[in-house]
Amino acid sequence: MSFNIAPTGIYSSKYEYSADGSFSSAGEGCIRIPISKIGGELDATEASESTGDYRKLLWGFLQENFDYQEALETAPSNMTISRSGLNFVDEDTAARSYTVSFRYSVTGLDVEAES
Repeated sequence: MSFNIAPTGIYSSKYEYSADGSFSSAGEGCIRIPISKIGGELDATEASESTGDYRKLLWGFLQENFDYQEALETAPSNMTISRSGLNFVDEDTAARSYTVSFRYSVTGLDVEAES
């Protein structure tokens, strides 16, 4: 394999995972999201900094955010998340694409506030 699929491959050595919710650092500058809130199917091995797979983390984040936005009565107007239907590659493999779009303020290149 030519790339590191462990979360530390993309999120650096500062990636920290805790199955029991305890963390060694004070948490300053960290974002902590329970694995049960990342796509609903991620387990401790897949989230681990040594045995995990950052692709599953990203897939879980995208799916969780898509599901959340789909459940909103009024979706944000300056951010959209969409996904394709399942495309069958062969009889054992399917593919799906996610698209996340943001409307930016031209002056600050920051996501536009919702009205």
